[in-house]
Amino acid sequence: MTQAKGSNTKIVVGIEPSYGTISGSFGTNKKAIVIPYASFNVKNTENQIINPLIKGSRNPIRPGRGNKNPTGTLSTLLTPHMYSMLAYMLGKRKVTDSYTADIIVTSNIYMKGAGNQTIVNNVEGYTTTGENAAAVANETAPYIHSFSIGEIPSFTIESQFAGLGTLQCRRFLGSCINSMTIKIPNEGYIGLDFDIISAEETTASAIMATGNELEYEHMPYDAFELAAAHIMLGATYDVAAAVAYIDSISNITISNNLGGEGYVLGGAGVRKSLPAGIVTVSGSCKIMFTDTGTSAVTLLTDINNRVEKSIILTLIRGSTTLAAPGTTAPQVGNADNEAIQIILPELVFAATSPVIEGPTGVYFEGTFTGYYEDSTVDSLTSGIQIKLLNSDVPRL
Repeated sequence: MTQAKGSNTKIVVGIEPSYGTISGSFGTNKKAIVIPYASFNVKNTENQIINPLIKGSRNPIRPGRGNKNPTGTLSTLLTPHMYSMLAYMLGKRKVTDSYTADIIVTSNIYMKGAGNQTIVNNVEGYTTTGENAAAVANETAPYIHSFSIGEIPSFTIESQFAGLGTLQCRRFLGSCINSMTIKIPNEGYIGLDFDIISAEETTASAIMATGNELEYEHMPYDAFELAAAHIMLGATYDVAAAVAYIDSISNITISNNLGGEGYVLGGAGVRKSLPAGIVTVSGSCKIMFTDTGTSAVTLLTDINNRVEKSIILTLIRGSTTLAAPGTTAPQVGNADNEAIQIILPELVFAATSPVIEGPTGVYFEGTFTGYYEDSTVDSLTSGIQIKLLNSDVPRL
C-alpha cells in the first residue's frame, strides 16, 4: 500500500476562458502556474437530503443528494512573484517599467506602451497583435506590477497527487477567491490565506498543462524585510508624515463577498455563476503607545474623532527601492533585489483605548475599515493597491 504524501503534491492554477470551463492549451505567455503552498484544504461538500416518507417501519430511508459546495483555504507566504493569485483576487492590473511612463488602458489590464502598442488580456495571459508584438519585447526591466480592485476572473485549481502508480489530479472548476488575509508578525514570514469557492470538483489522469511555470522563484518575505510600516495622515504618502509605529498586523482582510448561490434547476447541483459583490477592506494592528517622533497619542485622539488615515507597508529585499506612490525612485528589481508595497489609501479606525497588561510597554489595538472615496493613488481609484517590483516579464 502506498499512501499519498503532501510533500509530493502540487497545486496548479489556470485562468478560465469562461466560468467553470477549463482551458485546453497554454502557450508561451499563457501558462498554468504552480503555487507553492503551506496547506490546501479546498474540498467538496454536499448536503444529504433526508427523505421524510413513512414506509411502515422506523428504518431510515436512503437520502437524496444536495448541492455541491467546494470551498476551503489555500495558505501560502508572500513573495515578489505572486502574479496569478493577486490578479485573481483583485482583478485589475497595471504594469510599467518606470513611475513616469505613459499608460495604455485595455480592458482590465494596464501596461506601459510605445506608440500604438496594445496589450490584450486574453483568457489565459498577455498577448500582442500585429506590429505591436515587437514593442512588448522592447519593454525593459525592472517592472512594477500594480494590482487594484476590478472585475475578478474565475480559474481552475488542480491538486496533483504523485506516487500512487498513476498521477491523480483533482480539479476544482469555476473557482473564485472570496477573500484574502495578509498576516504580518514582527518576526517570521508574512502569511497569506486565500479563501476559495468553486463550482465543482472533477478528477483527471493528466495534468492541466505542460511546462507549468513556478510562481515563487525566490524566498518568501519575512518581517525583517519590512522596510517601512507606517500609518499616515489622510492620503499623505510621505514617511515623514507617519503618525505611529506598528508592532504587528494580525490581519488585513480583503473580501470579494461572492454570491455563493448560483444553482439552477437542471444543473445537477453545480454552480453556474459566482458573481462578486462590493469589496470590503478591514484589518487590525497592534500600535506602540508613544509620545515622541511618531506620536500614537495624536493618533489615538484622531482615531476616536474618526479622522481619515492611510497605511503603507513596504518590503525591500537587497539593494532596491520602491518609492511612495506617484514619485520616482532608483529601482533595481532583479533577482534578490525586489520590493512589495501594500497601500490602503483611505481608512478609519474604530474607537479604542490603550490597555495596561503589566509593568512593561503599553500598546493599543487599532481595528480599521478601508474604503475608496476620493484618493487617486497612481491615478487608480481603488480601496487597496499592491505593487510588486521585479524583473519578470508581465504574465498571468
